[in-house]
Amino acid sequence: MLISTWASTIIAFTILMAGAVLILILATNHLPIILQNIVPLILLGVGIFGIALQFLLINPSEGFQIIVSYKYLKHKFDSFVDSRGYKKVRPFTFIPENPEKDIIKMVDKNVYIAGYSVVGVYSPTSFTSDLKEYAKLDATLLTNIERDTTIITDISINKVIPEKLELPDNATQAMLIARNLRYQKSSSNLNNKNIKTNIYVSSPSLEVLQKRRARLEMQFRQGLVLGYQQLHKNDLKKAIKSIYF
Repeated sequence: MLISTWASTIIAFTILMAGAVLILILATNHLPIILQNIVPLILLGVGIFGIALQFLLINPSEGFQIIVSYKYLKHKFDSFVDSRGYKKVRPFTFIPENPEKDIIKMVDKNVYIAGYSVVGVYSPTSFTSDLKEYAKLDATLLTNIERDTTIITDISINKVIPEKLELPDNATQAMLIARNLRYQKSSSNLNNKNIKTNIYVSSPSLEVLQKRRARLEMQFRQGLVLGYQQLHKNDLKKAIKSIYF
């Protein structure tokens, strides 16, 4: 719902009066030309009335309606410009304080992220006692991480792209046939997929992230996962892009 106030009414009235004076001056000094171009004069009057109306109406949450209209037109223009070309977004970057490049930082926020590729311990053959032990380790990890840090688990199912096994130069014909049969079988299998699990640790500062990461790796070594590998450089960059892009 749009409203008006005494201030907006006075501003709108002032704009209308200024517009009327402008039109009167133009009509007085350039009447022959205006009579030949009456349409532009009408459009000028409509424009002045529209601007006054924009100042008269007020959005209770956004302010003057002219500000709301400006933001809307700017958004539409920016969307049109962006749609005409490729815009490369880089919300994350490596930091100079981390030459190993195993930590990235959000560009506009104080958020630092480290990632791990892990092999999980849960399986259909896990015993109840094992599950209890894993749950205990998980609870200990969440307690040690504290509230300033977030742990995110990303599980993805990816299609496996088979590759032909490299054979030595003296490979026999039978070895070549066996290799080709195995490759054809893998290529034709639509269910040939693997599960990839990544764990990310996010903290508000580099120092906090280093402490939380040390605690996480300690839990890893105590049996929370079967194996882990820290992501760095291009591997970390690709992993983050797979989530956000």
